Amino acid sequence: MIVTIIRKELSMLFISPLAWILLALIQLILTWVFLVRLDAFLEIQSQLMQIANPPGITEIIISPVFAMAAIILLMVTP
Repeated sequence: MIVTIIRKELSMLFISPLAWILLALIQLILTWVFLVRLDAFLEIQSQLMQIANPPGITEIIISPVFAMAAIILLMVTP
């Protein structure tokens, strides 16, 4: 019974173009955040080479992108 309700609700959700537009907008925002962080990393990469134990790409790019994704999804989900 629950599976039937879930199937009906999901099919109704993804039939409308609003869901697809919202998903595309989220992807564009997250892509922009990723590219901005990547550009910042490439700009400071030469300075990072001078540090003895520099932070990696995970700390500079991936962690902030996932944090932003969590914030965006928390706002969009309701």
